[in-house]
Amino acid sequence: MDDLKLRLEDARWYLILAAEGSIRGAADALSIPVSTLRYRLDRLENMAGGPLFWRRQGGVELTPAGARMRRLMQKVMDAAKGGIGDAQEVLTHPGQLTISAGEAVGAVWLSPLFSTLQAQLPQLVVSLHCDYDLAHAHSDRADVGLTYIQPSDPDLIVARIGTLHMRCYGTERYFRKHGVPKKPEDLRDHHFIEQVAPGFNSQLREFFIGKAGGDSFIRFRTNSSLAHYYAVSAGRGIGFMPTYISHLTDHLRMVDLGVPIKFDMQYFYHREAKHSPVIRTAIDWLKAAFDPQVYPYFADEFVHPDECRSVAPESNVVALFPSQGPRK
Repeated sequence: MDDLKLRLEDARWYLILAAEGSIRGAADALSIPVSTLRYRLDRLENMAGGPLFWRRQGGVELTPAGARMRRLMQKVMDAAKGGIGDAQEVLTHPGQLTISAGEAVGAVWLSPLFSTLQAQLPQLVVSLHCDYDLAHAHSDRADVGLTYIQPSDPDLIVARIGTLHMRCYGTERYFRKHGVPKKPEDLRDHHFIEQVAPGFNSQLREFFIGKAGGDSFIRFRTNSSLAHYYAVSAGRGIGFMPTYISHLTDHLRMVDLGVPIKFDMQYFYHREAKHSPVIRTAIDWLKAAFDPQVYPYFADEFVHPDECRSVAPESNVVALFPSQGPRK
């Protein structure tokens, strides 16, 4: 009995610490001294044989082992509540299906398609976690995720889902005023809108033209893909964007500088959820969202956006920049 109480108490404080992301915050939520929580964490990590949290400036972050421990602790809590065997036990947050994706593809491509998934899973809350940090898969907080890197958690099942192609975009009004770049080195003669974010190749311009000459031609820099899109759409400059932007607006024109830029997209889910009907439904939905037969933007080989639009002229994807007459 004492052992069971210990396990339940460990599960309780551990899940609170994981949610708070701060030892002090979790200690306050538990109404215990910080030193007590540190002792409990040290003891559990000694038992586990390694760190469960990375200590960061301003908080803590689950290690891959810590993420597995959190799922185990959640099962302990579910068992105490009579929840073992329930179909929701494989979910990171019981009663909620959490899908993670980068801010751009999550906000403007996946979000408008969520009604289809919600209709298939009416018993669950469907949550979309959009992240600016593309250097981490964030598998500790998601049931299913979309990533451009290889996740480090060995307990994940990872599979390729498509290719993200990047090209240079601007408005017709901008190109009439400043001309159309024909080759990479022409970028120096243009106003450049740059997106900077962890895990995102923020220095695409350096890939094209090197570092010589500095970055005086940059007119706007942001970590937000939406702010990036709007700045280019407003005619403030040109910038690199995924080609699916052409499906969302006819206000921007793609310019091909002759240098292919593409990123592999992968999806992941937890191995223990392999046979979960909920997870399978989510994976099938995600595959349909990036089906290259329907949306050739995500095909392995580059397909010009004009050809892509002819294949999928209608979709549930939102028109991010609705046309208001002739391109400007």
